[in-house]
Amino acid sequence: MKSFKFFLFFLFGTLCSKAQTSSIEGTFNEHYIANMSCPAIAIFEPQEGHFSTISEISVGKPDYRYKMDFTGKSEYMDKILFAGYNGEYFPFYMKKGEQVRLAVSNATPIYGKNLCKENKVFAGWFNIIQPLHHLSLDKNTPYSSADSVLDIVDKTWKKSEKFIAKIKTGNKVFDDKVRFMLPYEFMYEALRVFGTGWMAPTKDKMPEYFQHIFAGDNFNTPRVWKDNPFATDDIVWYASAKHILCEMKQGQTFNYAIEDISDPYVKQEFLLYSMEAQLVGNPLELIKICEPYITTDANKARLAEIKRKASVIVPGNGWVDMEYPDKDGKMHKLSEFLGKVVVIDVWATWCPPCRAELPYLVKLEKEMQDKDVVFIGYSIDQNHDAWLKWIQSHNMVKVQLWTGNKGPIIDDYRVNAVPQFIVFSKDGKLVSLNAPRPSGPELKELIEKELAK
Repeated sequence: MKSFKFFLFFLFGTLCSKAQTSSIEGTFNEHYIANMSCPAIAIFEPQEGHFSTISEISVGKPDYRYKMDFTGKSEYMDKILFAGYNGEYFPFYMKKGEQVRLAVSNATPIYGKNLCKENKVFAGWFNIIQPLHHLSLDKNTPYSSADSVLDIVDKTWKKSEKFIAKIKTGNKVFDDKVRFMLPYEFMYEALRVFGTGWMAPTKDKMPEYFQHIFAGDNFNTPRVWKDNPFATDDIVWYASAKHILCEMKQGQTFNYAIEDISDPYVKQEFLLYSMEAQLVGNPLELIKICEPYITTDANKARLAEIKRKASVIVPGNGWVDMEYPDKDGKMHKLSEFLGKVVVIDVWATWCPPCRAELPYLVKLEKEMQDKDVVFIGYSIDQNHDAWLKWIQSHNMVKVQLWTGNKGPIIDDYRVNAVPQFIVFSKDGKLVSLNAPRPSGPELKELIEKELAK
């Protein structure tokens, strides 16, 4: 009898444990305009004004399956998250014990059964806006009749407004947030129609929805930024569609975007985030435009840091005297090599092009061993043991440092793809942020030019 009771207790505990699993899974067999299959699905967390990637999960033939387990990750519980890739965002609500099923095929999301009330809202939402979502991705949209585009946009808009007004899950925080956010998600989907190349032939053929938002004050409260991850995209798409495409104005989209934002908080956050995330060209060109709008001490400090980072990548400016450890843990600063031309190879053990350049780099180091030049490898590997094992078993340039994909090499020198070669002059000034690879003759020529100065 005791054994039977123990078995029941064990079975009950196992079932309870399983019931507390929190995850999202499904299939992601997605094709875009170029008919290329997506290599991965990304899970996003909404931030103020934008999306932050939590994870990318590879998907592919034969089944295109994915899964992400959120069990025990309290920071993501009772939150709206998104799944998708390359500008497609499908919302879901993660709560303790919820196993969300979401299958996406050809821009069509199918939410599974046994959904919580919050996820039923998102399933219903995409049932409403699906025609608009397809329209914004269809390569044939520019050739569609004006009446058909008008019909889809306006019908979907009216249905979406009625749907939002009826949202009532009993979760007051959720209900308030989605009632505010979903109209801006609709704006994102609608404005992307212009991105297909579509334009109304005449003003009277413009959907009523576009006439409505183009006449309105849409970015007029801090909530537009604080509670809306679509804000950055909405602001940029809106400025481009309204001013450049419809009004045929000359000028930069970014400048019109600034004019369209009436709320000071949103304006400051949009400007600073755009520069911090490198959504614009060289921020130095925009800082003078932005300075009058930056009013708080905290934001002035952020702008000062943007100025510093922008100046770092300007040729002729001094280096950031970054410090990283070698294989023995000894720290090395760039300033140790003043008086020599410094050639940096930013690489990773998992990068085939990096490995392909290695023999050429070692050969170049040997050819120039009697000259005032030093070659330094900066690995962005996050696995220290893998990096250490690699450099111990391969012929490498003499100075090898490990960054862990952190610090100035990433934050200041903006390395986001490897291999990348950076050259500094003998007096510590930037010569080239993206120097030629050693497999060609141009890198040696550049070094010799610097040595001759």
